[in-house]
Amino acid sequence: MSDALAAQPRKIVVVMDDIDRLSKGEIRKVFQLVKACGDFKNVIYVLAFDKAVVANALAGVQGGNGEAYLEKMVNVPFQIPALSAGQLDILLRQTIEEFSSRDPKYNWKSKRLNDIVSVVASLFDTIRQVDRFANVLRVSEPFLRREVDYADLIALSAVQLVSEPLYRFIGENPDLFIDHFLNMYLRGEKVDGVERDRIEAVFSSETVRKKAEIMGLLKLLFPKLTRLFDGASQRQWSNIEWRRQRRACSDLMTFVSYFQLSLPESDISVAELDEVLDQASAVQHLDGAIRHFESRNLVARLLLRLSELEWSAFAEDVKAILVQTILIHGDEYVALHKSSDIFLEVIGLLEAVLRGMEVRSRFEAVCGGIHQAQSLFIPAALVSLEDQRRNRFLDTNGGGRSNPGDPESNPLFSGEQLDVLESKAGRLLAKAADDGRMLDSSRMIFLLARWEEWGERAEILEFVDRQLTSVSRFLGFLARFLDRFNPRAILGIGPAFYADTLTRFVDARTIIEKFDALRNNLDMVTYDDEQLILELTPAIDALRREADHPES
Repeated sequence: MSDALAAQPRKIVVVMDDIDRLSKGEIRKVFQLVKACGDFKNVIYVLAFDKAVVANALAGVQGGNGEAYLEKMVNVPFQIPALSAGQLDILLRQTIEEFSSRDPKYNWKSKRLNDIVSVVASLFDTIRQVDRFANVLRVSEPFLRREVDYADLIALSAVQLVSEPLYRFIGENPDLFIDHFLNMYLRGEKVDGVERDRIEAVFSSETVRKKAEIMGLLKLLFPKLTRLFDGASQRQWSNIEWRRQRRACSDLMTFVSYFQLSLPESDISVAELDEVLDQASAVQHLDGAIRHFESRNLVARLLLRLSELEWSAFAEDVKAILVQTILIHGDEYVALHKSSDIFLEVIGLLEAVLRGMEVRSRFEAVCGGIHQAQSLFIPAALVSLEDQRRNRFLDTNGGGRSNPGDPESNPLFSGEQLDVLESKAGRLLAKAADDGRMLDSSRMIFLLARWEEWGERAEILEFVDRQLTSVSRFLGFLARFLDRFNPRAILGIGPAFYADTLTRFVDARTIIEKFDALRNNLDMVTYDDEQLILELTPAIDALRREADHPES
Protein backbone atom coordinates (compact mmCIF):
# COMPACT_ATOMS: atom_id res chain seq x y z
CA MET A 1 0.00 0.00 0.00
CA SER A 2 2.87 2.33 0.80
CA ASP A 3 4.37 1.80 -2.69
CA ALA A 4 0.98 2.25 -4.39
CA LEU A 5 0.35 5.52 -2.58
CA ALA A 6 3.85 6.75 -3.37
CA ALA A 7 3.18 6.11 -7.09
CA GLN A 8 0.01 8.26 -7.09
CA PRO A 9 0.33 11.37 -9.34
CA ARG A 10 -1.85 13.40 -6.96
CA LYS A 11 -2.00 14.03 -3.24
CA ILE A 12 -4.75 12.39 -1.19
CA VAL A 13 -6.25 14.67 1.44
CA VAL A 14 -8.13 13.04 4.33
CA VAL A 15 -10.33 15.54 6.21
CA MET A 16 -11.60 14.73 9.71
CA ASP A 17 -13.94 17.36 11.14
CA ASP A 18 -15.60 17.70 14.54
CA ILE A 19 -13.08 15.48 16.29
CA ASP A 20 -13.76 17.36 19.50
CA ARG A 21 -17.36 16.09 19.44
CA LEU A 22 -16.23 12.48 19.90
CA SER A 23 -15.94 10.78 23.26
CA LYS A 24 -12.60 10.80 25.05
CA GLY A 25 -11.87 7.20 24.05
CA GLU A 26 -12.87 7.82 20.42
CA ILE A 27 -10.57 10.86 20.20
CA ARG A 28 -7.64 8.75 21.35
CA LYS A 29 -8.42 6.05 18.79
CA VAL A 30 -8.56 8.61 15.97
CA PHE A 31 -5.10 9.94 16.82
CA GLN A 32 -3.71 6.42 17.19
CA LEU A 33 -5.02 5.65 13.69
CA VAL A 34 -3.58 8.84 12.22
CA LYS A 35 -0.24 8.17 13.89
CA ALA A 36 -0.14 4.63 12.49
CA CYS A 37 -0.89 5.82 8.95
CA GLY A 38 0.80 9.18 9.07
CA ASP A 39 3.96 8.17 7.21
CA PHE A 40 2.24 7.12 3.98
CA LYS A 41 3.51 9.08 0.96
CA ASN A 42 1.18 11.52 -0.83
CA VAL A 43 -1.36 11.41 2.05
CA ILE A 44 -2.22 14.53 4.01
CA TYR A 45 -4.47 14.58 7.07
CA VAL A 46 -6.49 17.70 7.86
CA LEU A 47 -7.75 17.46 11.43
CA ALA A 48 -10.32 19.99 12.59
CA PHE A 49 -11.04 20.23 16.31
CA ASP A 50 -11.28 22.37 19.40
CA LYS A 51 -7.72 22.23 20.71
CA ALA A 52 -8.63 22.51 24.40
CA VAL A 53 -11.13 19.64 24.23
CA VAL A 54 -8.82 17.33 22.31
CA ALA A 55 -5.77 18.13 24.46
CA ASN A 56 -7.77 17.25 27.55
CA ALA A 57 -8.82 13.93 25.99
CA LEU A 58 -5.21 13.10 25.09
CA ALA A 59 -3.84 13.89 28.55
CA GLY A 60 -1.87 10.94 29.90
CA VAL A 61 -1.26 9.30 26.52
CA GLN A 62 2.30 7.99 26.52
CA GLY A 63 2.78 9.51 29.95
CA GLY A 64 2.70 13.14 28.77
CA ASN A 65 0.17 15.92 28.57
CA GLY A 66 -2.24 16.46 25.69
CA GLU A 67 -0.63 19.66 24.45
CA ALA A 68 2.75 17.96 24.05
CA TYR A 69 1.18 15.00 22.25
CA LEU A 70 -0.49 17.33 19.74
CA GLU A 71 2.75 19.17 19.07
CA LYS A 72 4.37 15.87 18.07
CA MET A 73 1.41 14.78 15.95
CA VAL A 74 0.51 17.98 14.11
CA ASN A 75 3.14 19.27 11.69
CA VAL A 76 1.37 22.46 10.59
CA PRO A 77 -1.01 23.86 13.19
CA PHE A 78 -3.45 26.51 12.00
CA GLN A 79 -5.64 28.49 14.38
CA ILE A 80 -8.87 29.62 12.66
CA PRO A 81 -9.56 33.16 13.86
CA ALA A 82 -12.89 33.68 15.63
CA LEU A 83 -15.46 35.77 13.81
CA SER A 84 -15.99 39.24 15.18
CA ALA A 85 -19.38 40.25 16.54
CA GLY A 86 -19.91 42.39 13.44
CA GLN A 87 -19.15 39.50 11.11
CA LEU A 88 -21.57 37.21 12.98
CA ASP A 89 -24.24 39.91 12.78
CA ILE A 90 -23.77 40.17 8.99
CA LEU A 91 -23.86 36.39 8.60
CA LEU A 92 -27.03 36.13 10.68
CA ARG A 93 -28.77 38.87 8.69
CA GLN A 94 -27.81 37.15 5.43
CA THR A 95 -29.35 33.95 6.76
CA ILE A 96 -32.59 35.76 7.67
CA GLU A 97 -32.67 37.55 4.32
CA GLU A 98 -32.54 34.19 2.54
CA PHE A 99 -35.27 32.93 4.85
CA SER A 100 -37.48 35.98 4.13
CA SER A 101 -38.30 34.74 0.63
CA ARG A 102 -40.65 32.18 2.20
CA ASP A 103 -43.14 34.90 3.14
CA PRO A 104 -42.63 38.11 1.12
CA LYS A 105 -45.72 39.72 2.69
CA TYR A 106 -44.12 39.88 6.13
CA ASN A 107 -42.47 43.17 7.14
CA TRP A 108 -38.83 42.05 7.20
CA LYS A 109 -37.64 45.67 7.52
CA SER A 110 -39.43 46.48 10.79
CA LYS A 111 -37.53 48.14 13.62
CA ARG A 112 -38.69 45.47 16.05
CA LEU A 113 -37.25 42.68 13.91
CA ASN A 114 -34.01 44.61 13.54
CA ASP A 115 -33.75 45.04 17.32
CA ILE A 116 -34.39 41.33 17.89
CA VAL A 117 -31.82 40.25 15.29
CA SER A 118 -29.21 42.51 16.91
CA VAL A 119 -29.73 40.79 20.27
CA VAL A 120 -29.81 37.32 18.70
CA ALA A 121 -26.47 38.02 17.00
CA SER A 122 -24.93 38.76 20.40
CA LEU A 123 -25.92 35.27 21.59
CA PHE A 124 -23.90 33.47 18.92
CA ASP A 125 -20.13 32.96 18.96
CA THR A 126 -19.49 30.64 16.03
CA ILE A 127 -20.56 29.94 12.45
CA ARG A 128 -21.81 26.56 13.63
CA GLN A 129 -24.36 28.22 15.90
CA VAL A 130 -25.64 30.38 13.04
CA ASP A 131 -25.91 27.28 10.81
CA ARG A 132 -27.83 25.38 13.49
CA PHE A 133 -30.10 28.39 13.96
CA ALA A 134 -30.83 28.44 10.22
CA ASN A 135 -31.66 24.72 10.33
CA VAL A 136 -34.15 25.25 13.17
CA LEU A 137 -35.91 27.97 11.18
CA ARG A 138 -36.03 25.83 8.04
CA VAL A 139 -37.62 22.96 9.94
CA SER A 140 -40.16 24.97 11.98
CA GLU A 141 -41.28 27.55 9.40
CA PRO A 142 -43.36 25.24 7.15
CA PHE A 143 -45.48 24.20 10.16
CA LEU A 144 -46.11 27.79 11.25
CA ARG A 145 -46.19 29.74 7.98
CA ARG A 146 -48.41 32.84 8.34
CA GLU A 147 -49.48 31.66 11.81
CA VAL A 148 -46.77 33.35 13.92
CA ASP A 149 -44.72 36.51 14.01
CA TYR A 150 -41.35 35.71 12.43
CA ALA A 151 -39.49 38.12 14.72
CA ASP A 152 -40.77 36.14 17.73
CA LEU A 153 -40.00 32.83 16.00
CA ILE A 154 -36.43 33.98 15.35
CA ALA A 155 -35.99 35.05 18.97
CA LEU A 156 -37.40 31.87 20.50
CA SER A 157 -35.40 29.69 18.09
CA ALA A 158 -32.24 31.44 19.28
CA VAL A 159 -33.19 30.88 22.94
CA GLN A 160 -33.78 27.20 22.17
CA LEU A 161 -30.25 26.88 20.76
CA VAL A 162 -28.37 28.67 23.51
CA SER A 163 -30.39 27.30 26.46
CA GLU A 164 -32.73 24.37 25.90
CA PRO A 165 -33.76 24.23 29.62
CA LEU A 166 -34.79 27.90 29.57
CA TYR A 167 -36.69 27.44 26.30
CA ARG A 168 -38.54 24.48 27.81
CA PHE A 169 -39.30 26.47 30.98
CA ILE A 170 -40.84 29.30 28.94
CA GLY A 171 -43.03 26.89 26.97
CA GLU A 172 -44.26 25.14 30.11
CA ASN A 173 -45.09 28.37 31.99
CA PRO A 174 -47.08 30.73 29.76
CA ASP A 175 -48.67 32.47 32.78
CA LEU A 176 -45.25 33.81 33.77
CA PHE A 177 -44.82 35.54 30.42
CA ILE A 178 -48.33 36.59 29.36
CA ASP A 179 -50.56 39.09 31.19
CA HIS A 180 -54.23 38.12 31.00
CA PHE A 181 -57.00 40.72 30.92
CA LEU A 182 -58.80 39.32 33.98
CA ASN A 183 -55.60 39.15 36.00
CA MET A 184 -55.29 42.93 36.33
CA TYR A 185 -57.94 42.77 39.08
CA LEU A 186 -56.78 39.53 40.66
CA ARG A 187 -53.03 40.01 40.92
CA GLY A 188 -50.89 42.13 43.18
CA GLU A 189 -47.26 42.84 43.97
CA LYS A 190 -47.07 39.66 46.04
CA VAL A 191 -48.00 37.48 43.05
CA ASP A 192 -45.66 39.47 40.81
CA GLY A 193 -42.86 38.87 43.29
CA VAL A 194 -43.43 35.11 43.27
CA GLU A 195 -43.35 35.04 39.47
CA ARG A 196 -40.23 37.21 39.41
CA ASP A 197 -38.51 34.82 41.83
CA ARG A 198 -39.40 31.79 39.68
CA ILE A 199 -37.94 33.36 36.55
CA GLU A 200 -34.81 34.54 38.37
CA ALA A 201 -34.28 31.02 39.74
CA VAL A 202 -34.11 29.65 36.21
CA PHE A 203 -31.75 32.42 35.07
CA SER A 204 -29.42 31.73 37.99
CA SER A 205 -28.83 28.23 36.65
CA GLU A 206 -25.46 27.51 35.08
CA THR A 207 -27.25 26.20 31.98
CA VAL A 208 -28.22 29.77 31.03
CA ARG A 209 -25.32 31.73 29.58
CA LYS A 210 -25.36 35.34 28.41
CA LYS A 211 -28.15 35.99 30.89
CA ALA A 212 -28.40 39.74 30.33
CA GLU A 213 -28.69 39.36 26.56
CA ILE A 214 -31.35 36.67 26.81
CA MET A 215 -33.38 38.67 29.33
CA GLY A 216 -33.23 41.69 27.02
CA LEU A 217 -34.44 39.52 24.17
CA LEU A 218 -37.33 38.10 26.18
CA LYS A 219 -38.43 41.59 27.19
CA LEU A 220 -38.80 42.40 23.49
CA LEU A 221 -41.08 39.36 23.18
CA PHE A 222 -43.04 39.58 26.43
CA PRO A 223 -43.93 43.09 27.68
CA LYS A 224 -44.97 41.57 31.01
CA LEU A 225 -41.29 41.10 31.87
CA THR A 226 -40.67 44.85 31.69
CA ARG A 227 -43.24 45.25 34.45
CA LEU A 228 -41.87 42.42 36.59
CA PHE A 229 -38.22 43.43 36.31
CA ASP A 230 -38.13 47.10 35.29
CA GLY A 231 -40.90 48.44 37.50
CA ALA A 232 -43.28 49.45 34.73
CA SER A 233 -46.48 50.36 36.56
CA GLN A 234 -49.05 49.67 33.86
CA ARG A 235 -50.14 46.13 33.15
CA GLN A 236 -50.29 45.12 29.54
CA TRP A 237 -52.48 42.41 28.07
CA SER A 238 -53.29 41.21 24.60
CA ASN A 239 -54.24 44.02 22.25
CA ILE A 240 -55.46 44.01 18.68
CA GLU A 241 -52.04 44.79 17.20
CA TRP A 242 -50.34 41.94 19.04
CA ARG A 243 -53.05 39.51 17.91
CA ARG A 244 -52.95 40.85 14.37
CA GLN A 245 -49.19 40.27 14.27
CA ARG A 246 -49.63 36.81 15.91
CA ARG A 247 -47.05 37.69 18.57
CA ALA A 248 -46.25 35.13 21.25
CA CYS A 249 -47.53 37.48 23.96
CA SER A 250 -50.96 37.99 22.36
CA ASP A 251 -52.85 35.07 23.93
CA LEU A 252 -52.40 31.54 25.21
CA MET A 253 -53.30 29.72 22.00
CA THR A 254 -50.88 31.75 19.91
CA PHE A 255 -48.17 31.31 22.56
CA VAL A 256 -48.58 27.54 22.52
CA SER A 257 -48.22 27.32 18.74
CA TYR A 258 -44.61 28.56 18.96
CA PHE A 259 -43.63 25.62 21.15
CA GLN A 260 -45.57 22.73 19.61
CA LEU A 261 -44.91 23.80 15.99
CA SER A 262 -48.60 23.65 15.15
CA LEU A 263 -51.82 25.44 15.97
CA PRO A 264 -53.75 24.09 18.96
CA GLU A 265 -56.93 22.24 18.04
CA SER A 266 -58.83 25.10 19.65
CA ASP A 267 -57.43 27.66 17.20
CA ILE A 268 -58.18 28.52 13.58
CA SER A 269 -55.56 28.61 10.85
CA VAL A 270 -55.01 31.31 8.25
CA ALA A 271 -56.00 28.78 5.58
CA GLU A 272 -59.35 28.27 7.33
CA LEU A 273 -59.88 32.05 7.50
CA ASP A 274 -59.23 32.23 3.77
CA GLU A 275 -61.82 29.51 3.17
CA VAL A 276 -64.40 31.44 5.19
CA LEU A 277 -63.75 34.66 3.31
CA ASP A 278 -64.01 32.82 -0.01
CA GLN A 279 -67.68 32.36 0.89
CA ALA A 280 -68.27 36.12 1.26
CA SER A 281 -70.08 36.31 -2.07
CA ALA A 282 -73.51 36.11 -0.44
CA VAL A 283 -74.90 36.30 3.08
CA GLN A 284 -76.24 32.75 3.09
CA HIS A 285 -72.88 31.33 1.97
CA LEU A 286 -70.87 33.25 4.56
CA ASP A 287 -73.40 32.38 7.27
CA GLY A 288 -72.99 28.69 6.45
CA ALA A 289 -69.19 28.97 6.58
CA ILE A 290 -69.37 30.57 10.04
CA ARG A 291 -71.78 27.95 11.39
CA HIS A 292 -69.42 25.24 10.18
CA PHE A 293 -67.26 26.01 13.24
CA GLU A 294 -70.12 25.37 15.68
CA SER A 295 -69.29 21.65 15.89
CA ARG A 296 -65.80 22.53 17.17
CA ASN A 297 -67.17 25.23 19.48
CA LEU A 298 -64.92 27.71 17.69
CA VAL A 299 -67.37 30.36 16.50
CA ALA A 300 -66.02 32.87 19.05
CA ARG A 301 -62.41 32.15 18.05
CA LEU A 302 -63.32 32.51 14.37
CA LEU A 303 -64.91 35.90 14.95
CA LEU A 304 -61.90 37.03 16.99
CA ARG A 305 -59.45 35.90 14.30
CA LEU A 306 -61.49 37.66 11.63
CA SER A 307 -61.52 40.89 13.67
CA GLU A 308 -57.69 40.83 13.71
CA LEU A 309 -57.43 41.12 9.93
CA GLU A 310 -56.44 44.38 8.26
CA TRP A 311 -59.83 45.03 6.72
CA SER A 312 -58.85 48.13 4.77
CA ALA A 313 -57.05 45.77 2.36
CA PHE A 314 -60.20 43.81 1.47
CA ALA A 315 -62.69 44.55 -1.31
CA GLU A 316 -65.70 46.66 -0.31
CA ASP A 317 -68.20 44.03 -1.47
CA VAL A 318 -66.59 41.37 0.77
CA LYS A 319 -66.75 43.71 3.76
CA ALA A 320 -70.37 44.64 3.00
CA ILE A 321 -71.42 40.97 2.90
CA LEU A 322 -69.69 40.30 6.22
CA VAL A 323 -71.32 43.35 7.89
CA GLN A 324 -74.76 42.31 6.70
CA THR A 325 -74.19 38.70 7.76
CA ILE A 326 -73.28 39.79 11.30
CA LEU A 327 -76.24 42.17 11.57
CA ILE A 328 -78.69 39.59 10.23
CA HIS A 329 -77.43 36.55 12.17
CA GLY A 330 -75.25 37.97 14.97
CA ASP A 331 -77.69 37.08 17.77
CA GLU A 332 -77.69 33.49 16.54
CA TYR A 333 -73.88 33.32 16.71
CA VAL A 334 -74.03 34.52 20.30
CA ALA A 335 -76.62 31.82 21.06
CA LEU A 336 -74.43 29.14 19.46
CA HIS A 337 -71.85 29.64 22.19
CA LYS A 338 -73.77 28.28 25.15
CA SER A 339 -70.67 28.16 27.36
CA SER A 340 -69.93 31.88 27.23
CA ASP A 341 -71.26 35.22 26.03
CA ILE A 342 -69.41 36.10 22.83
CA PHE A 343 -71.11 39.46 22.31
CA LEU A 344 -67.75 41.24 22.49
CA GLU A 345 -66.31 39.06 19.71
CA VAL A 346 -69.36 39.65 17.48
CA ILE A 347 -69.54 43.41 17.96
CA GLY A 348 -65.72 43.65 17.82
CA LEU A 349 -65.67 42.01 14.40
CA LEU A 350 -68.50 44.21 13.17
CA GLU A 351 -66.74 47.41 14.19
CA ALA A 352 -63.35 46.22 12.87
CA VAL A 353 -64.84 45.63 9.42
CA LEU A 354 -66.79 48.91 9.44
CA ARG A 355 -63.67 50.90 10.27
CA GLY A 356 -61.98 49.33 7.26
CA MET A 357 -64.74 50.47 4.90
CA GLU A 358 -65.39 53.68 3.01
CA VAL A 359 -67.88 55.96 4.77
CA ARG A 360 -70.64 55.67 2.17
CA SER A 361 -70.43 51.91 1.70
CA ARG A 362 -70.37 51.27 5.45
CA PHE A 363 -73.62 53.23 5.89
CA GLU A 364 -75.30 51.37 3.03
CA ALA A 365 -74.14 47.99 4.38
CA VAL A 366 -75.52 48.72 7.86
CA CYS A 367 -78.83 49.98 6.48
CA GLY A 368 -79.20 46.82 4.41
CA GLY A 369 -78.25 44.60 7.33
CA ILE A 370 -80.72 46.19 9.78
CA HIS A 371 -83.48 46.02 7.16
CA GLN A 372 -83.05 42.23 6.79
CA ALA A 373 -82.02 41.50 10.39
CA GLN A 374 -83.28 38.47 12.23
CA SER A 375 -81.06 39.64 15.09
CA LEU A 376 -82.17 42.32 17.51
CA PHE A 377 -79.39 42.74 20.04
CA ILE A 378 -76.40 43.11 17.68
CA PRO A 379 -78.01 45.82 15.47
CA ALA A 380 -79.31 47.66 18.54
CA ALA A 381 -75.91 47.43 20.25
CA LEU A 382 -74.13 48.84 17.19
CA VAL A 383 -76.43 51.85 16.97
CA SER A 384 -76.34 52.33 20.76
CA LEU A 385 -72.51 52.41 20.75
CA GLU A 386 -72.65 55.08 18.05
CA ASP A 387 -75.13 57.05 20.19
CA GLN A 388 -72.61 56.97 23.03
CA ARG A 389 -69.84 58.25 20.77
CA ARG A 390 -72.03 61.20 19.81
CA ASN A 391 -73.14 61.81 23.42
CA ARG A 392 -76.78 61.05 22.70
CA PHE A 393 -79.26 59.86 25.36
CA LEU A 394 -76.85 60.64 28.20
CA ASP A 395 -79.50 59.95 30.82
CA THR A 396 -79.74 56.26 29.86
CA ASN A 397 -76.32 55.51 28.43
CA GLY A 398 -74.23 57.16 31.08
CA GLY A 399 -72.50 59.73 28.91
CA GLY A 400 -70.56 59.72 25.69
CA ARG A 401 -67.17 58.16 25.20
CA SER A 402 -65.82 59.81 22.08
CA ASN A 403 -62.10 60.39 22.43
CA PRO A 404 -60.23 62.03 19.53
CA GLY A 405 -57.03 60.34 20.72
CA ASP A 406 -58.57 56.89 20.38
CA PRO A 407 -59.53 55.97 16.78
CA GLU A 408 -61.85 53.21 17.98
CA SER A 409 -63.94 55.75 19.91
CA ASN A 410 -64.45 58.05 16.93
CA PRO A 411 -67.93 57.96 15.33
CA LEU A 412 -68.51 55.63 12.42
CA PHE A 413 -71.40 57.65 10.97
CA SER A 414 -72.40 61.27 10.54
CA GLY A 415 -75.18 62.72 12.67
CA GLU A 416 -77.62 62.53 9.75
CA GLN A 417 -76.69 58.92 9.04
CA LEU A 418 -77.14 58.04 12.70
CA ASP A 419 -80.64 59.56 12.64
CA VAL A 420 -81.52 57.17 9.84
CA LEU A 421 -80.00 54.18 11.63
CA GLU A 422 -81.87 54.98 14.85
CA SER A 423 -85.12 55.12 12.90
CA LYS A 424 -84.42 51.80 11.19
CA ALA A 425 -83.39 50.17 14.48
CA GLY A 426 -86.56 51.50 16.16
CA ARG A 427 -88.73 49.99 13.39
CA LEU A 428 -86.83 46.69 13.72
CA LEU A 429 -87.63 46.55 17.45
CA ALA A 430 -91.29 47.51 16.88
CA LYS A 431 -91.63 44.66 14.39
CA ALA A 432 -89.95 42.28 16.85
CA ALA A 433 -92.46 43.33 19.52
CA ASP A 434 -95.30 42.31 17.20
CA ASP A 435 -93.91 38.95 16.07
CA GLY A 436 -92.77 37.75 19.52
CA ARG A 437 -89.00 38.06 19.10
CA MET A 438 -88.78 40.89 21.62
CA LEU A 439 -90.22 38.83 24.47
CA ASP A 440 -88.13 35.80 23.45
CA SER A 441 -84.89 37.78 23.57
CA SER A 442 -82.75 37.39 26.70
CA ARG A 443 -81.69 41.03 26.10
CA MET A 444 -85.24 42.41 26.30
CA ILE A 445 -84.39 45.00 28.97
CA PHE A 446 -81.64 46.49 26.82
CA LEU A 447 -83.88 46.41 23.75
CA LEU A 448 -86.75 48.16 25.55
CA ALA A 449 -84.42 50.95 26.68
CA ARG A 450 -83.11 51.42 23.13
CA TRP A 451 -86.62 51.25 21.66
CA GLU A 452 -87.68 53.99 24.07
CA GLU A 453 -84.89 56.18 22.70
CA TRP A 454 -85.57 55.53 19.02
CA GLY A 455 -89.29 54.74 18.78
CA GLU A 456 -92.72 55.82 19.91
CA ARG A 457 -93.38 55.40 23.61
CA ALA A 458 -97.03 54.59 22.87
CA GLU A 459 -95.90 51.50 20.92
CA ILE A 460 -93.76 50.37 23.85
CA LEU A 461 -96.60 50.76 26.36
CA GLU A 462 -98.90 48.85 24.03
CA PHE A 463 -96.34 46.00 23.89
CA VAL A 464 -96.03 45.97 27.69
CA ASP A 465 -99.82 45.93 28.13
CA ARG A 466 -100.05 42.85 25.90
CA GLN A 467 -97.67 41.02 28.25
CA LEU A 468 -100.15 41.46 31.12
CA THR A 469 -102.98 39.63 29.39
CA SER A 470 -102.04 36.03 30.24
CA VAL A 471 -100.28 34.19 33.07
CA SER A 472 -97.41 32.78 30.99
CA ARG A 473 -96.77 36.06 29.18
CA PHE A 474 -96.86 38.05 32.40
CA LEU A 475 -94.47 35.78 34.26
CA GLY A 476 -92.17 35.47 31.22
CA PHE A 477 -92.12 39.24 30.93
CA LEU A 478 -91.18 39.69 34.60
CA ALA A 479 -88.52 36.99 34.36
CA ARG A 480 -86.70 39.02 31.72
CA PHE A 481 -85.99 41.61 34.43
CA LEU A 482 -84.10 39.03 36.49
CA ASP A 483 -80.33 38.90 36.06
CA ARG A 484 -79.36 35.38 37.06
CA PHE A 485 -75.71 36.00 36.17
CA ASN A 486 -75.33 38.99 38.46
CA PRO A 487 -72.77 38.52 41.31
CA ARG A 488 -75.73 38.43 43.74
CA ALA A 489 -76.95 35.25 42.03
CA ILE A 490 -73.49 33.74 41.88
CA LEU A 491 -73.03 34.32 45.63
CA GLY A 492 -76.40 32.74 46.39
CA ILE A 493 -78.03 35.97 47.59
CA GLY A 494 -80.56 35.86 44.77
CA PRO A 495 -80.78 37.22 41.22
CA ALA A 496 -80.75 40.96 40.67
CA PHE A 497 -84.05 42.49 39.58
CA TYR A 498 -84.18 45.58 37.40
CA ALA A 499 -87.20 47.19 39.03
CA ASP A 500 -86.33 50.73 37.97
CA THR A 501 -86.40 49.75 34.29
CA LEU A 502 -89.63 47.79 34.71
CA THR A 503 -91.49 50.65 36.39
CA ARG A 504 -90.56 53.00 33.54
CA PHE A 505 -93.09 51.10 31.44
CA VAL A 506 -95.70 49.80 33.89
CA ASP A 507 -96.97 50.97 37.27
CA ALA A 508 -95.51 49.08 40.22
CA ARG A 509 -98.98 48.66 41.84
CA THR A 510 -100.28 46.97 38.69
CA ILE A 511 -97.40 44.48 38.76
CA ILE A 512 -97.82 43.80 42.48
CA GLU A 513 -101.61 43.27 42.34
CA LYS A 514 -101.42 40.91 39.37
CA PHE A 515 -98.54 38.96 40.90
CA ASP A 516 -100.30 38.63 44.26
CA ALA A 517 -103.39 37.28 42.51
CA LEU A 518 -101.31 34.52 40.95
CA ARG A 519 -99.37 33.76 44.13
CA ASN A 520 -102.62 33.38 46.06
CA ASN A 521 -104.02 30.94 43.48
CA LEU A 522 -101.14 28.59 42.69
CA ASP A 523 -103.54 25.79 41.85
CA MET A 524 -104.47 27.77 38.71
CA VAL A 525 -100.92 27.84 37.29
CA THR A 526 -98.63 25.22 35.78
CA TYR A 527 -95.69 23.73 37.65
CA ASP A 528 -93.19 25.78 35.60
CA ASP A 529 -95.13 28.98 36.27
CA GLU A 530 -95.22 28.12 39.97
CA GLN A 531 -91.42 27.82 40.00
CA LEU A 532 -91.15 31.22 38.33
CA ILE A 533 -93.47 32.72 40.93
CA LEU A 534 -91.26 31.36 43.71
CA GLU A 535 -88.15 32.79 42.03
CA LEU A 536 -89.79 36.19 41.48
CA THR A 537 -91.32 36.51 44.95
CA PRO A 538 -88.30 38.16 46.69
CA ALA A 539 -88.02 40.71 43.88
CA ILE A 540 -91.72 41.57 43.92
CA ASP A 541 -91.68 41.84 47.73
CA ALA A 542 -88.80 44.30 47.42
CA LEU A 543 -90.80 46.21 44.82
CA ARG A 544 -93.75 46.27 47.24
CA ARG A 545 -91.61 47.75 50.05
CA GLU A 546 -90.34 50.41 47.67
CA ALA A 547 -93.87 51.29 46.59
CA ASP A 548 -95.16 51.43 50.19
CA HIS A 549 -92.22 53.49 51.46
CA PRO A 550 -90.75 55.41 48.48
CA GLU A 551 -88.93 57.85 50.78
CA SER A 552 -86.77 55.01 52.21
